[in-house]
Amino acid sequence: MAHNGAASANGSLRSRTHRWVRWAHVYVSMFALMLVLLFGLTGLTLNHPGWSFGANGSTVNVNGTMPASVRSPGGALDFLSASEFVRTEYGVAGRITDFGTDASGAYITYRGPGYGADLTFDPTTGAYSLVLDDRGWLGVINDLHRGRSAGGAWAWTIDASAIFLITLAVTGLVLELFVRRRRRTALIVAAIGLILTVVMIVLAVT
Repeated sequence: MAHNGAASANGSLRSRTHRWVRWAHVYVSMFALMLVLLFGLTGLTLNHPGWSFGANGSTVNVNGTMPASVRSPGGALDFLSASEFVRTEYGVAGRITDFGTDASGAYITYRGPGYGADLTFDPTTGAYSLVLDDRGWLGVINDLHRGRSAGGAWAWTIDASAIFLITLAVTGLVLELFVRRRRRTALIVAAIGLILTVVMIVLAVT
C-alpha cells in the first residue's frame, strides 16, 4: 500500500509539473510572439544589410545662420537655444547623446532608432550646419534589435525577450522529456544542435 501511495504521489507530481510546464510554454510563446518574430526577422535583416525592401533612407544637409531671436542679449548662442531652434525648425528628434566644443566650434549630436542628427554651430555668429540621417523603418527595427539609441525602457524589453526565449527553450525541452517514446530522439537532436552551434562559434572566431 505504501508503495502504491508513493507511486500515486509521484504520478500526481509528474502530472502537475507537466501541466504547468505546458502552460508556461504555450502562454509565454503567445505573449512573446511578436517580440520573438521581431528579433527573428531583424536578425535576418542585420545579417543581410543589402536587403532594403524599398526602405531607402535619406540624408539631408542644411546650412544657415540662426536668427537673433534665439541668441542671448549679448549676442552669444548657447547649446539650449541652438537645440530648441533646430528641433522647432527642422523637427530634429532623438536624444542628445553628446555635445561640446572643438576646433570648429560647438556641436550637438542626436540619436534615435534608425535616426541621427549632427549639429555644428558658431556660438558667436550663429552660423550652423545640420546633417539629418533618416534610415527609414528598416533602420528603426534594426537599431531596436541592437538596442542602439533606444533608451532604458527598450533595454528592459530586450532583457524580457531574452528571458522569454530562455523560458521557451527550457520548457520545450522539459516537455519532450515527458514523452517517453520521443525522449531519446529529442535528446539526440538537441545534442546535435549543441555540437553544431559550438562548431559554428569556433569557425566564426578562428
